[in-house]
Amino acid sequence: MSTTASDAGALRDVQHHSLIVRITHWATALAVLIMIGSGWRIYDQEPIIGFIHFPIWATLGGEASHSQAINNDTGYANAVLWHFAFAWLLVGSFSIYFIYGLISRRFWRQWFPVTAKAVANDAVKAVTFKLQHRLGHYNAVQKLLYILVVLGLLTMMASGLAIWKPVQLWWLTMLFGGFRGPASCIS
Repeated sequence: MSTTASDAGALRDVQHHSLIVRITHWATALAVLIMIGSGWRIYDQEPIIGFIHFPIWATLGGEASHSQAINNDTGYANAVLWHFAFAWLLVGSFSIYFIYGLISRRFWRQWFPVTAKAVANDAVKAVTFKLQHRLGHYNAVQKLLYILVVLGLLTMMASGLAIWKPVQLWWLTMLFGGFRGPASCIS
């Protein structure tokens, strides 16, 4: 198969994120998905909002009857193991991504500046299908969402630490308003 000049030009326009960004992105995404599934099973053990329950098929923690026979619970113990294991993957991959973003100044180059006016303009253009996409450039809505996801993940990890070590990290637990605060934050 031969490549024409226009094909070669199109290939040059393809933008790739660095390998470290791609690996940490997918490791973080996997960890978050596993933690959502196991977190739903953990939540069902003692719901904060009484009328919200997740179906067992949508959670991670093993077959309920099998877990009942082995652990005398409906999968809570297995869900905690999954949750804890993938929490460390999340912390590791996110830490690598965050440190890389700070050192390489990727965050400042890609996400800033972002203003409320720019977000509003781009949001209106997006819903009216008039937003132009420039390869390798984030629009203001994308910038804001990336910032919010990073802040959300930092909050999620901090609340997880506060639940895991409430005595040693009492000051962090108190920042969330006591022991029930971090659980509410994660839910």
